[in-house]
Amino acid sequence: MLVVFGWGQGLRHQLPVLHLVFMLPLPQFLYWKMTVFLQGVSSEVGVWFVSIAGVPVFLDGNIIDLGVYKLQVAEACSGLRYLFPILSFSYLFSILYRGPLWHKAILLLSAAPIAVLMNSFRIGVIGILVDSYGIEQAEGFLHFFEGWIIFLACIGILFLMAVVLQQLSSRHAAPAGCDRRRFRRFRAYRGPAFRNPGEHGNGGGRGCGHRLLGSLSDHRPAGRRGDQAAEFPALSEGDR
Repeated sequence: MLVVFGWGQGLRHQLPVLHLVFMLPLPQFLYWKMTVFLQGVSSEVGVWFVSIAGVPVFLDGNIIDLGVYKLQVAEACSGLRYLFPILSFSYLFSILYRGPLWHKAILLLSAAPIAVLMNSFRIGVIGILVDSYGIEQAEGFLHFFEGWIIFLACIGILFLMAVVLQQLSSRHAAPAGCDRRRFRRFRAYRGPAFRNPGEHGNGGGRGCGHRLLGSLSDHRPAGRRGDQAAEFPALSEGDR
C-alpha cells in the first residue's frame, strides 16, 4: 500500500490493511500454549454449566466424567477456532460502527471473552445432552451443527451489545440542533427535574433548542445562582 499509493493513501486505509493480520498463522509455540490454556478454561466453565443443570459431573484435567460417559475436551474443542474468526469480525464491526471510540473499544475487547464463554456453554450443553440422550449427541452432524449455532450466537451478541450501547448513548444525547456542551451545562443547571426538554411539551423542547441555549451563550455568571430570571431572561412564566 505504501509503495504503490504513497503515505497519504496508506494512512487513510491503514485500518483495513491491519485487518490482514488475522490471516497470519500463529507461531507453533504460541498456538499450543493458547490451545492448552483455552482447553482448561473451557473445561472448567463447561463443567460449571453442567453442574448448574443438576447433572453429577467430575472434571479430571480435560476429561469430563459424567459417570456412564466420559467426554474429552480435545484440541478442536478448545475454542481457538472460534476466537480468531470472532476477533476478525469484531475488528471489522468496530471499524464500521458509527459511535464513540470507547464503544468501538468495548466491542473489540469483548470478542475474546464472548467466544470463550460461548464455547464453554457449548461444551456444557453437549455434556447435558450426552447425559440425557447418549453419546451420539457428541458425534456426527449434530456436533458440527452446534458449532455453527454458537458462532452465529457470538455474532448476535456483538450486534446486541452495539444496540445497547447506542441506546445508552441516546439517553444522554443533546436534541437535534443543540450544542452538546451548552446542553450539558443547561441540564446540570436545571437538575434532574428537567433532564429531557421534550417531556414538558413541544414548546419546552423548542425552548431548549432555541431560546434557552441561545441565552446560555450570552450568560455570564453573576455570582448568585438562585436568581433564574436574571440569568435566563429568555425563560417565560410557563417555562418556569
